[in-house]
Amino acid sequence: MYLYALCMQSGSAAETVLPPSDTAPSSPSASPPPSARIAAELGRLVHSVSRFRASVAGATGGDSDWLLNLVLTVVVRGGPARVSTLAEAMQTDQSTASRQVAALVSQGLVERQPDPQDGRACLVVATPAGLEHYQAHVARRDQTYAEMLSRWSEEDQERFADLFARFVDDFDDHRAIFLAELSQRASSAGREDTS
Repeated sequence: MYLYALCMQSGSAAETVLPPSDTAPSSPSASPPPSARIAAELGRLVHSVSRFRASVAGATGGDSDWLLNLVLTVVVRGGPARVSTLAEAMQTDQSTASRQVAALVSQGLVERQPDPQDGRACLVVATPAGLEHYQAHVARRDQTYAEMLSRWSEEDQERFADLFARFVDDFDDHRAIFLAELSQRASSAGREDTS
């Protein structure tokens, strides 16, 4: 949701779905600053991913696979975790995370184990089947991206990977600033409505 809001903050929803040529400035001599071009392209990507997820959900009868893979990824990559930690990583509430964990437990992909630090709590741990499922998912993902980027040179792929990692880090770092600004605008709008 944060990503969607940030992409939408500088313009209308229509601006994020237009092809790059439609984001060109009205003056032929002026060109948008790189940050505006990045924001427009990110908006296009978010929209494309949303459409793709909707298509997958339509074909499979739901969006749960995406959430299940997200939970499994957090557990495999981060190690055993409490449901509260998973909810935070998914940027959702604990009840949603608990439902995803229950689905993964029923599929035998994770299990609940007592937390050795606090006997009242439990940790979600990937099972061998869960690890195998995760590895198969990563292999499919990597193959898909390799095919998609097959026309790119190795050098271009390396450069993009480095820059994209840097972008994601900066994006995460900016999240608190953006949310504070959004909260302040909402508060200001609320005060104007009551005056």
